[in-house]
Amino acid sequence: MVVVIAAVAAVALAAHSRQEASARRHALAHAQARAAAARAAAARAASAARVQANVAAAAAWIATQVGARVRVGCDPSACSAVQSAGHPASDEVTLRPGSRLPGVNSLVVATPIVRADYQLADGGLPGGAPAVIVSFGTGPDAVTVREVEHGGRQAYDRAAARARAARRAAGKRLLRSKAHGGAAASGRTAVTAELAEGLVDQRLIGVLTRLAARYPVRIVGFADGGRRAAAPYRQAEITVPRSVRGKLGELTRMEKLLRRELTADPARLTVTQVPGDRRGLEIWFPAPSPF
Repeated sequence: MVVVIAAVAAVALAAHSRQEASARRHALAHAQARAAAARAAAARAASAARVQANVAAAAAWIATQVGARVRVGCDPSACSAVQSAGHPASDEVTLRPGSRLPGVNSLVVATPIVRADYQLADGGLPGGAPAVIVSFGTGPDAVTVREVEHGGRQAYDRAAARARAARRAAGKRLLRSKAHGGAAASGRTAVTAELAEGLVDQRLIGVLTRLAARYPVRIVGFADGGRRAAAPYRQAEITVPRSVRGKLGELTRMEKLLRRELTADPARLTVTQVPGDRRGLEIWFPAPSPF
């Protein structure tokens, strides 16, 4: 009888141990599932925060760098951010699944939502927005501002190649131009290379060429685009060469001419201070650069 009781107790103990082990496994599985869910939620929250920050950066860039009459396509949240940053709401196109992209020379704010809705691939949006002008963030949370060119990547590449060839030719003509007995447009080695390589906006080259036909111009540098953003430089800082007599008067006359000329364009002209205690002028054109 004692032996039977002991056997029954052993069986009961073993069953209890198995139940405890099973309970521990279930508890561990639940804890692991909760931890995984918490990590996933934290990752989603972090991703959403990064996207929101990238959208805000893109909106601020559009408000300060894009022409007021340029149409911008964006998802509802991004459009709200662009409006809040100061770009006119009348020039925005809200993108929803199935809606058409805005026309040529417009921009698209390619958020993760837009990329998913429009099946964005490396070649751009199927509706025709292959060119990244500027990008904020990296990976799946990145927000890019793209230029619309119907016909896809190949059509855009052909147009971009023609435009760069034209900029390269115009830049070399500017570098060869002569006025006042010397080089009309001079500058740093980097400036010369950027003009010769077609990295400067055609509008900017046109203004500098017309200015250099009348005044000695020293180009201090270019900004906004180039290699950084796969788009031409749209901003130049200029001054008068040190060797020119009465350079302050020359700069004043240049400023007056530019203010008259740039009234017909959505451009900005700002008086700057060039290193070396000299005044300069900054000429800026809005994005996107025309083909």
